Amino acid sequence: MTPAAEPPRAWTRLPIPGTGGHGTARLDALTAIAQALGCQTSSREPLTGYRQRGAHGDYYLTVYGPQPTVAWLSRSLPHIIAALDAAAAAATRRYATWLRDGCPPEDHMTL
Repeated sequence: MTPAAEPPRAWTRLPIPGTGGHGTARLDALTAIAQALGCQTSSREPLTGYRQRGAHGDYYLTVYGPQPTVAWLSRSLPHIIAALDAAAAAATRRYATWLRDGCPPEDHMTL
């Protein structure tokens, strides 16, 4: 029995928007997604150790892995970021509602 052939490997550099001050959170989430899909990731410059950043403050995530997975991540990046942002906005609204209406009085800090 012969082993299954591995798909060809590829790499890409994904731009992660830093808008709203949430670039590092988006970068961390997309790093976890790419690694869960079996890819290797890097977001830091090899020599300096600084995060890879664009001129306008965007972050960059270098992804290396199976070509179909890397291609899917490249195509799906805008949708993944939109889903992350929508989930964060919904969680923020729910938390604000809880603070306003459902937070027990003993949980409030006195000034």
